[in-house]
Amino acid sequence: MRTRAWISGLALPGLLLSAGPLVAQSSFRPITGVYLERYTFKQPEAVDIRTLTLWTIPFGAEIAAGSRVLFTLNGSYARAVLGRPDGTEATLDGLTDSEISARVATSDGAASVTGIVQLPTGSSRLSGDGLFAAGAIAADLLPFRITNWGTGGGAGMAVAVARPLGAFVVGASVGYVVARSFEPLDAQAFEYRPGNQFQVQAAIDRTIGRSAKAAFKVGWQRYGTDQGDGQNLFQTGDRLRLVGSLDFAIGQSKAIAYAGWLKRGEGEFSEATDLLPAQRLGYGGFGFRKSIGSVVLQPSLDVRVLDTDGADRHGYTAGLGAALELPLAGTVFAPGVRGRLGRIEAQDGAESTFNGVEMGLAVRFGARK
Repeated sequence: MRTRAWISGLALPGLLLSAGPLVAQSSFRPITGVYLERYTFKQPEAVDIRTLTLWTIPFGAEIAAGSRVLFTLNGSYARAVLGRPDGTEATLDGLTDSEISARVATSDGAASVTGIVQLPTGSSRLSGDGLFAAGAIAADLLPFRITNWGTGGGAGMAVAVARPLGAFVVGASVGYVVARSFEPLDAQAFEYRPGNQFQVQAAIDRTIGRSAKAAFKVGWQRYGTDQGDGQNLFQTGDRLRLVGSLDFAIGQSKAIAYAGWLKRGEGEFSEATDLLPAQRLGYGGFGFRKSIGSVVLQPSLDVRVLDTDGADRHGYTAGLGAALELPLAGTVFAPGVRGRLGRIEAQDGAESTFNGVEMGLAVRFGARK
């Protein structure tokens, strides 16, 4: 399984590098929280899942060394419980892999080099039940906070630059990730090594009028061949991602509308005729940020639509929710809740509708507003 969070860590910070210094003077900002995501399927026999629940406790920190160097640490504890139609359960819990990064920017903040090390603190060896639960959590249609518990670790580096060009600001980044081997199965001595990953991204933005900004980003990822016991096993299809956004003001409040499209190319097994079909994921949403005294209200909605060239893995999900930012003594508490509904088509045309709820609390110590 690919680690979405890891790859995005090598992306351009936001859509573009800021034109000013990277961070303020030396500081330490820890982050934690607790989140619950739960889905209930109305036709559980169609997908062999009655309920799917994920608890996540993230932890992390930013350490700024002067105005040009930023260290970050990210990790989490997670517990997944998959309830089957017959009343049995499959569970998976433990630490996920942790990630340490160091970003060094030029004095004007227009260029940076980022190094990332993923530490194998998670559970990379899984049992049959654990594999079933992990596969459900990794589904692209359901926007869980994590996608896997462990992939054996690895390391990568990216270079990013941004420059003004007339009324526009343009930027680009290039990154490369080297993966480590690990044994994914508890009951079998099998060494698996994911293919190394190469990524290129470009972005452009422009201020419109006094308060609006439009931005567009395109990214392409290329994967090396996955190996099993030293032999070529699977070739992951390339990935192409397009994202556009518009930030604008509504009175004294701020809003953002965005839309994106992700295409994953056809994957191919080296010693079989089966192919993993190409997949397309469209997504979009709208968010609103309104200050009420020292409190910030953030309602939002989002939609995801999944389509593949195969006979299964089609569907959609839509969510509507809100979050608050409550500052207190240099700490920001951010509770939030979101409801979801959707439909998924599984194998042989069987389908199920589902509904879900997400709720959580983020805590940012010494956070910048």
